[in-house]
Amino acid sequence: MTAGVAGRQGAAHIMAAVAGCLIYILVVNVSSVPVAWSTPVYFWLGWPLMCAAIYLLTRQFPDRSWRWPLSMMLGQIFASILYGNGAMVPVAMAYVTVLSIPQFAVAAYVTSVVNRSVASRSSESHSVEGRTETNSHSNSDSL
Repeated sequence: MTAGVAGRQGAAHIMAAVAGCLIYILVVNVSSVPVAWSTPVYFWLGWPLMCAAIYLLTRQFPDRSWRWPLSMMLGQIFASILYGNGAMVPVAMAYVTVLSIPQFAVAAYVTSVVNRSVASRSSESHSVEGRTETNSHSNSDSL
């Protein structure tokens, strides 16, 4: 892994964590509760936003995409601590792990789609190269 790729992936971790933190803060402020996942707003607003963020990150960085939901989980834990729930960190970690299953599913799905797309483009380029070789052989035979 080159330094540039590692730096971009480090930025992706930060983006996922910041997204998790900001979405947590948004849900807490919209619902006026101290813990985001104790309100329905987390499910109808937070989940779709987090899944969209994971989708965008995974499209850009499909390798080992399970890392982005983990970073997003840490962002939510950090926001929970900021909102005075530091004593609940073990419980928060358990809740956020279970509640992040949709983000892990989105990351896995997008990675599989990207990998299939890359594989089909790769096989198409190999078949085009094979046709070019066949055409050049048949042209030389006819001379």
